Amino acid sequence: MNSPRVLMVSPVPSHPRDQGNAARIYTLGRWLQAQGATVHFLYYALEGWTAQSLAEMQATWDAVFVVRPRAFSLAPRETGYHGLDDWYDAAVTEEAARLQARYGYAAVIANYVWGSGVLAAFGDETVKFLDTHDVFGGRDARFIAAGMAPEWFWTTPAEEARGLARADVVLAIQEAEAAQFRALGHGDVRVLGHLPPWRRRLAREGRPVRIGYLASRNPINADSFRVLREELPYEGIKGARLMVAGALCDRLDAAAPFTVLGRVATPGAFYDQVDVVVNPMRFGTGLKIKSVEALFEDMPLVATREAMVGLPAGHDLHRLDDARAVARVLPEVARRAALRRELGVAGREVAAAYAAAVLAARVGVWREIAGK
Repeated sequence: MNSPRVLMVSPVPSHPRDQGNAARIYTLGRWLQAQGATVHFLYYALEGWTAQSLAEMQATWDAVFVVRPRAFSLAPRETGYHGLDDWYDAAVTEEAARLQARYGYAAVIANYVWGSGVLAAFGDETVKFLDTHDVFGGRDARFIAAGMAPEWFWTTPAEEARGLARADVVLAIQEAEAAQFRALGHGDVRVLGHLPPWRRRLAREGRPVRIGYLASRNPINADSFRVLREELPYEGIKGARLMVAGALCDRLDAAAPFTVLGRVATPGAFYDQVDVVVNPMRFGTGLKIKSVEALFEDMPLVATREAMVGLPAGHDLHRLDDARAVARVLPEVARRAALRRELGVAGREVAAAYAAAVLAARVGVWREIAGK
């Protein structure tokens, strides 16, 4: 059988992989290549690029194409929300149609419902996937309920349903969101989680415990870190080293007693330096990819319920009520090596169960593509 061609279309670059969406896109595309697909990457360059990031994309994908965005407003409409296509540019559809005429793709994967306009460039000869990453219908209400101003993109459920209808197959990143998409009327919604490489680590003892938080710069992470830091019982945690890393560091006004490491080349480069990982997320949507990465990096994880949505919780410290509860339990985690080992075992069990589900879902996606 000839190698099927797949076009991935994304408004975020696949490199650098310093935030969850880029990690998701990279991992899925590389898995498709491992199955024998030829993967082309069409980048709608809303986030720009550097010479290094473009070179890394070109070294990874079988071909890379870039559409520069035209000027438009990122602000919501006077109605208080974004229209489905407000951030989209018809030039992406034009480029995709040109590429389809030349390469004849078996499948196209559009990323984000507000990027679904590109699917109009393809007919029945191509399987049209929409990788949603998140729920955007009513997303602003979740920010407001948490006492935060909404950021990035949000729309109405009706607008989201219109975008979902453009796809043959809708990919949700976790089951709760799949249920919401099904309720909006789409007939083929599948859960496809994120599966990073799996490592096994030996516990590092005989030194002060190092507790780390790795996160992107989104406002939910920043707010969650603020609560964690403010609620930390400093007397009880003396002797432990606290570290924060990732693009989140760019927006921190204060971090002490955490050591700020800044951006890291890969998640593994950070996890090599710590003994325990925390995810104090207060609220959110999508899948908390930093929780997935920590588990697959074989790190003992202390997390809130919100940080484990879409994952089976294997330990009481995987389902804490809030960031305050995460802060309060850290002295015991730092003090007790046996508890850290217990968390490590539970994390491996969670990772194994989750990996089995993701691999099964991937098989279904590949059958759709290989059948074209």
